[in-house]
Amino acid sequence: MICRPHTVLYRRERWLTPDGRAVVAELPAGNSGHFGAALHRFVLAQYLGG
Repeated sequence: MICRPHTVLYRRERWLTPDGRAVVAELPAGNSGHFGAALHRFVLAQYLGG
C-alpha cells in the first residue's frame, strides 16, 4: 500500500440566478468520501481475508 497525498482541484461553474441564488455545478461522478478507490479495495480485502 502506498500512502501519499493526492490533491485534486475541481473548478466548478457557478451561476447567479435572477433572484440572487447561487447555483454551483455538481462534482464529477465517483467522488464520494475522503479516500480513493485503492484504499477501499485494500480495506475490503483485509476484512474479507481476515
